[in-house]
Amino acid sequence: MFFALPALYGSEEVRAISDRLDPLTNVDSAVKAKHIRDIRAAQESDTCPWCGGKLVTRRGKYGEFLGCSSYPRCKFKRNITR
Repeated sequence: MFFALPALYGSEEVRAISDRLDPLTNVDSAVKAKHIRDIRAAQESDTCPWCGGKLVTRRGKYGEFLGCSSYPRCKFKRNITR
């Protein structure tokens, strides 16, 4: 499957790029499902998905949010859904 690209790349270069990317995108659906489950579990847990630090409730100008306790080293934040 090839897409029309500007004249910056020749057909051989496009084919080489496609050949390198195809193995990365053609994974089993079970692997994709596990990856999605892992991401959702990390989002629902009390650990920062970026650095593994603890998420704490913070108050900001626009209300409460979850922020990483390792701030300012890690700037992860997430809105609190209620």
